[in-house]
Amino acid sequence: MTCTRFCDSSGFSVLVGAHKRALADGGGLRLVISADSQVFRIFTVIDLGRFIPRFASLDQALPPLPIERVEEPGTEHDRASER
Repeated sequence: MTCTRFCDSSGFSVLVGAHKRALADGGGLRLVISADSQVFRIFTVIDLGRFIPRFASLDQALPPLPIERVEEPGTEHDRASER
């Protein structure tokens, strides 16, 4: 929502509904809203942060990628794949 200039109660209601549907499917909504924006002020006043997490940047909003595990040659997993 970094380019969004205004969001009224209808818009926030849509976001809450989307977040609830995402939660039901095992996901969730993460919003990127600049702290100096009109949208952030409204987001704060209605205390929407209790329900939907807000981040200052996309890098902060994205969950970390899983670390790829590399098996060393000669490990149990490596020997099992040779059979």
